Amino acid sequence: MNIISAETEKGLRNENQDNFAVISQDDCNIQSVIICDGNGSSGKIMAEAAVRTGAGEILCAISKKRNKRISFSEIREIGLNAISKAGEHICLIKASDSKHLGSGSTITVVMISGNAVFCFWVADSPALLFTEGKMIKLTDPPHTLAEELIAKGNSRESVMRQEGLSSIITRCLGYEESRPDFSFRRLKSNYCILVSSDGTRCLPDDCIREIVESGFFSRDIPVRVINAALAFGSDDNVTAVSIGGIIRRGGLMNLRRSYWKRRIENGNIQMA
Repeated sequence: MNIISAETEKGLRNENQDNFAVISQDDCNIQSVIICDGNGSSGKIMAEAAVRTGAGEILCAISKKRNKRISFSEIREIGLNAISKAGEHICLIKASDSKHLGSGSTITVVMISGNAVFCFWVADSPALLFTEGKMIKLTDPPHTLAEELIAKGNSRESVMRQEGLSSIITRCLGYEESRPDFSFRRLKSNYCILVSSDGTRCLPDDCIREIVESGFFSRDIPVRVINAALAFGSDDNVTAVSIGGIIRRGGLMNLRRSYWKRRIENGNIQMA
């Protein structure tokens, strides 16, 4: 069983436009986290709608597979479909009333199944994997104007000198450009996954590593991350969810490892 903890804080804003859900389905051995960060005057409504719809799609899809092994392709389809349905719901809300125009939401979905983690994202709510002494950015690259300019050949140093480019998102639920990206990792050792809203982006990597690596299974990780973000000057809403997991040797975990190994050897999975 993974140790999951979560916290959210409105910070200096008048309302909290972040929203999240934690979904644990033990009969299928799958844990899922959704974090959405709304934007615009109706951002709170957008984030709530995206989380509610995305979580509902995941629960419904996985419930149909109860006590059955769920394949890599099925999990990928479930995650992508959840984001697609969340985006459709937001578009319907915006179409119902002009006061919602100009609003939308980011979304990041993390699904853990056995010894594998699957990540889906639109925009810039980060997910980080800590394992074997490494910090791996699962949501890389974030969908921001800064990363878009870097991808076009501009140097990272010159782009980052231009204040604000990292805060401008280039994909968003509720808009035409809302394609999700996807990443996959095998989990070989004990790990901690930190999923958060972009209110944590002011934190240096070393600061986040120090908090998380002090104890993968500490329930205080989200609170400490949020407090650190506020101390570093974040003026945004801040939400954080941590998932600490143990990879056991032998037994059922070995069976799962053999299953994934066969799938990979057969060419059905491309490793990140």
